[in-house]
Amino acid sequence: MKREKTVFVCQECGSSSTRWFGRCPSCGAWNSMVEERERVATKTLGPAMTYKPLPMWVEEDLKRLSTGFEQMDLALGGGLVKGQVLLIAGEPGIGKSTLLLQLAEKYSKAYGKVLYVSGEESGSQIGTRAKRLKVEGKTSTFCPRLSLSIFWRPSKN
Repeated sequence: MKREKTVFVCQECGSSSTRWFGRCPSCGAWNSMVEERERVATKTLGPAMTYKPLPMWVEEDLKRLSTGFEQMDLALGGGLVKGQVLLIAGEPGIGKSTLLLQLAEKYSKAYGKVLYVSGEESGSQIGTRAKRLKVEGKTSTFCPRLSLSIFWRPSKN
């Protein structure tokens, strides 16, 4: 088991050290070094994120594709954008999985492949619901009980 590393960070200037000092060696502030856990850098599988002030983001003319559900399209501003990730959250039992399974079926028949990722349901639960709803799912891919650890891996320093 790896031992957790700690660093001492100056609360005045942000300088860090592996050992405590009564006076910060960078800015000279007294009693400003605070012990913190060392942050582990992570790697992602996708491109680096871009950070800009809000006024610098230019609205793109994105083509929206209908979900086949009028109210869902209305809530989504006119439909889904190709490549968009959609997270639906709510109380248990309100029909999120049922709605999204039907949406995946309609969307995949109209536009092509769909990746359906479930955070809590097993493959057999999704399959049972699909059978009840008469969803074929031939043009969709299903990923039950996703673990986010597949997307984020600690870097090896």
